[in-house]
Amino acid sequence: MATLKPEEYDISYFDGRKARYRHNAGYDKYERWYRKDGEKSLGEFWKDYANDLFNTYHLKGKKVLELGCAKGFVVEDLRDMGVEAYGFDISEYAVKKASSEVKPFLTTDDARTGLSRYKNKEFDVVCSLRFMECIPDSDISWLITQMNRIAKFQFHVIDEQIKPNFYTNMPLEDWIKYDWSPGTILQSNENRKKILRKP
Repeated sequence: MATLKPEEYDISYFDGRKARYRHNAGYDKYERWYRKDGEKSLGEFWKDYANDLFNTYHLKGKKVLELGCAKGFVVEDLRDMGVEAYGFDISEYAVKKASSEVKPFLTTDDARTGLSRYKNKEFDVVCSLRFMECIPDSDISWLITQMNRIAKFQFHVIDEQIKPNFYTNMPLEDWIKYDWSPGTILQSNENRKKILRKP
């Protein structure tokens, strides 16, 4: 399965309207999407997502690493809620576009090698949204080994059906076959179905 090269996560991936597309993947614009989704909505997509993580996984005061953090929206919102949140992304462009408030808490590196900088069980939570499918299938097992090492708990939202020319495509039932730490939760981005890896 093909995936994008690290250098392809540039302006054309995150802000395609501002640059000629280099490939048929990514976003026309990756920004804070304002919306009102129900009575409990905070009025903005990323704030709602961060708030849901905060409440579902009781993140207050915990140390959290978001992989594939892009422009750091979730990290910034979690920090506003009292979470010791950090972000990690391969895209220099995306991290440079982060707000000045959150940028010191973001790291630009390739997760396949860069997670070695962290200590065993350094984070209470390692999480991601539409990140795992960006990893070539040949590197998935090693990456999961590193995430298992640095995380006490993991939660990952995965696209099961995404452009096959640019992403790794597998149903959750195949993703869960990898050697995740017990208790890891995988969730489908399409239908919100969750699978828990049993202890």
